[in-house]
Amino acid sequence: LDILEMKLESQKAKKSSRGSAMERLNESTICDISAEIVHSVASIPRLIHVVLMIEDARQREYVLSTSLMQKVLTSKHSAGTWLTDMLQSPDKDTKKAAIEYLRIVSATQISDS
Repeated sequence: LDILEMKLESQKAKKSSRGSAMERLNESTICDISAEIVHSVASIPRLIHVVLMIEDARQREYVLSTSLMQKVLTSKHSAGTWLTDMLQSPDKDTKKAAIEYLRIVSATQISDS
């Protein structure tokens, strides 16, 4: 009887470890997919520039507040000459939008995206 109980415990432990491994795999896969989405979106040329230039302040704030855009804003893949172009622009609204971007990024928790 003791041997049978030990075998049952052993089988339960194996199933439990497989379940945990599967959960870790699923979690890892979701993180990988999320990182790939952020990378792809952040790599769209001048995307942040276009978003910053949305005239309706509520719409712009909404877009910038989404979790995807928060990750894109801090992604190294979103960097480009668009920021220096905006900062050097003679248009005051464009320059103001670039400064707002820097404020937002400074206030956002940085990730490894």
